[in-house]
Amino acid sequence: MRRIVLFLILTCVSVFSVFIAGCGKPKIESGWLSRKIDIDGKLEDWHGELAYYNKDMRVSVGAANDDTFLYVCLVTRN
Repeated sequence: MRRIVLFLILTCVSVFSVFIAGCGKPKIESGWLSRKIDIDGKLEDWHGELAYYNKDMRVSVGAANDDTFLYVCLVTRN
């Protein structure tokens, strides 16, 4: 299970890095988790935590961390 979680996190970070490199230089800051985030593909845990929105690409991005992991949420409606 930990391997799957690690793979998902690394994949999200990779996609996030490519996205940011191609879209100018927005600043997205990671903050300490205010609540538990379940890695289940559902957006409910990220309510109010998505820090960046690109209107042209219709993409939202958020980042949070705890003492072990960096959590990244990438949402697109396109």
